[in-house]
This record gives sequence, C-alpha cells and structure tokens, in this order.
Amino acid sequence: MLEGWQLNSAVTIQGGLPWSPVETSNDLTGTGENGNFSFFGTPWNFFGNADDFKGTPNGIPFFPKVTNSTCLAKAQALDGGAAGLAQAALTNLGCYQKGSSILMPAAYGSYGNAARNIFRGATFRNWDLSVTKAWKFRERLSAQFRAEIFNVLNHPNFAIQAPANTNPTTPGATAFGCACSTPDNARQNPVLGSGGNRAVQLGLKLIF
Repeated sequence: MLEGWQLNSAVTIQGGLPWSPVETSNDLTGTGENGNFSFFGTPWNFFGNADDFKGTPNGIPFFPKVTNSTCLAKAQALDGGAAGLAQAALTNLGCYQKGSSILMPAAYGSYGNAARNIFRGATFRNWDLSVTKAWKFRERLSAQFRAEIFNVLNHPNFAIQAPANTNPTTPGATAFGCACSTPDNARQNPVLGSGGNRAVQLGLKLIF
C-alpha cells in the first residue's frame, strides 16, 4: 500500500492582463474611427496613476455629466477657463474616477491621451494538484487510480470582460472595468484549471 504513489502539482501566478477603454458609441474626433476596432475606438483622456484603474469585481465608479468636481475642474482647465468643447463632451458623456485618477472624454474634435492597454486586470493565482496510485497485479496487468484537483484553495480569480463591455460610454449591466467573471467564462470557454471554482476529477485506468 505504500508503493506506487505519485504527487504532482502546478502553481500559476500571473500579473493582470492589459486592457483598454473602448469607445465605440460616440465619434468624438469627427473622423469616424469610433467604430473601427483596428484603432480600438476613440481614446479618452486619462489623468493620474493607471494602477488606480485595476479591474475589480465592482468596476470603476461612473459619474454622469458634470457631477464629479475633479473631472469638471480638469475640463475647465483644458478649455482655458471658458465654456468649451471639453466641458461639452463631459456634460454629454460623464467620467470615471477612482482614487485620485480620472478618465474623461476628450474634447470634441480631438484625440484623448489614453494609450492602448494602459490599464491592468486582476492578478491570476491558481494551484492544481494530482495524486495517483498504481497497483500491479500481474506481469501484464496493472491499474492506476488518479485524483485531480483544480484550484485547490478555491481562490477566486477574475478577468476583465471582452473589449465591447469596457466601453466607457455605456455603463450598465456590466460595469466599466468590471473584472466580474472567471477568465474562462469571460472568454466563453470554460476549461478546468483556467480560473473557475474548485473542481475534482477522478479516474481509474486498467493497463493490460
């Protein structure tokens, strides 16, 4: 009974994957690029520390119109103090703030400064384990029992939704920047060991 045991383990630790705010609802620049996914839409303006906008299960807080004083002050500064196109865009589209960082629409007729993949999603940490036990009955007959445990610690892992759901102008059922699904479900491909809750798989194999 003490022979034939084997223990295998796999640990995966990864930093968050990059993601971008995708603007496809409004043509801020007047160039028609908001619907062109090769450009990932029209960029907004981002001011602050990109680490503040890491993906979370609750998303990034949204502030409609000019209800956020920090965004309004920045728009007024961009317009030079007088009412202008930056304030007009903010009035129509609102902004996002988390910590001391803000994401706001670019002034009409201009591009924002937010680079592609400026933000990072949640980290991924996973531990898988397998235990096998082999028995040998005869020279040509043996058996192997195998138990595989995926996500041993049942640690929750989250991922940013598909780019179409990170549109900063469509807050709704799926919040902007929401890391609210496991990585496999976020890409609609559930696979054991790719971020879901703990799963156990048992198998018995006869070899002859």
